[in-house]
Amino acid sequence: MKAQLLLLLAAALLAGCSKPSPDGDRAVPLRLPLDAASAATPAAVTPIVPSVPMVWTHAQSLRSAWFGPSDAPAQLAIVCEGWERHAGRLAIVRYVPAERGAEAILAIQGSKGILRLPVSAVKVGKDYAWRGELDAADPRAEVLLGNGLKATVPGGGMLTMAPMGPAGELVTACATSAAPAQSLPNLSSNPAVSPAAR
Repeated sequence: MKAQLLLLLAAALLAGCSKPSPDGDRAVPLRLPLDAASAATPAAVTPIVPSVPMVWTHAQSLRSAWFGPSDAPAQLAIVCEGWERHAGRLAIVRYVPAERGAEAILAIQGSKGILRLPVSAVKVGKDYAWRGELDAADPRAEVLLGNGLKATVPGGGMLTMAPMGPAGELVTACATSAAPAQSLPNLSSNPAVSPAAR
């Protein structure tokens, strides 16, 4: 009986130690205008069927681009982080519900291949969404500049996105901040971001 009590006590202590601290959750860092930043609210982490076309919006001063209805929260956001330290990384956030502590793969498919990006559940308001990071100088980032982009992640179905167009400058600029010019992938030659395509 005493041995069983000790085992139960030990199990309870281990269970208590394994719970992550609520304060230790990593929140999604967003550099978005207030109207787009409304995506970082619990209501935004809900699949929506927009009644208007979805578009890419680019805020160069915030080093951010996001895709979604112009009058509703974003469905996917890309933010260039670390540019000021010349270590540019692309943070990609897909706003669909995720379970705390979960990990998955976000697949982005375009005319330039497929990017399979490991993502983790991060706190957005009181809920969780998917977030992953990619070195901006990684040649796989070129996929973002392709045509006919499609993104899939568990619980989010398939998000069909228009080409980034001028918003693709975010990817190119972030890559420029991440590595010397001679080692950069040829991102700027993509017609999706060339002046002729505008």
